[in-house]
Amino acid sequence: MEAIALRSLLPDDFDPTQYKIHFAVWNQTKHPIDVLATSPEEWQGWNSWRSANNDFNRQFIFSVAQDKHDATHWLFGGIWEVLERRPEPHASSYTVSLREDLMGPFIRRLWVRHKRSGRNIRQRMELVLPALTVSSILEEPFAGDPFPGHDRINHSLADLQGDCCTDR
Repeated sequence: MEAIALRSLLPDDFDPTQYKIHFAVWNQTKHPIDVLATSPEEWQGWNSWRSANNDFNRQFIFSVAQDKHDATHWLFGGIWEVLERRPEPHASSYTVSLREDLMGPFIRRLWVRHKRSGRNIRQRMELVLPALTVSSILEEPFAGDPFPGHDRINHSLADLQGDCCTDR
């Protein structure tokens, strides 16, 4: 079966040259998909973060969060309008606003398939759009990984790291 191009879901007036795509990946502390599912404020912070470069130098950010289990699977995290850019690197230097009028019903419901090449997580939309395909659209917004079942919980004492069972 032929994949459905993401382009087919985008509004008719969608101009990819006005967008950067933000492929949010694990930051060594948190998985972006968990942040997207649980904290809108923190997710906004992920989309306002400036690295050493002025990467979000276009009007809009098309944000997606990487799945923890499949590096080619991305959950749509919304379209953000960049309202202000400040020069401070390694800080929340962009003022962004979620544009729910632009694909709002697809936030946390649209799964996109894309195999990234290289390390750049902020790319020009027109370069990657031809390779982006629709994987699925959830009936309800993604709220986190489902409970794996009691038989799959790791009960080892090493995982508790002494939080509840050590004498002090």
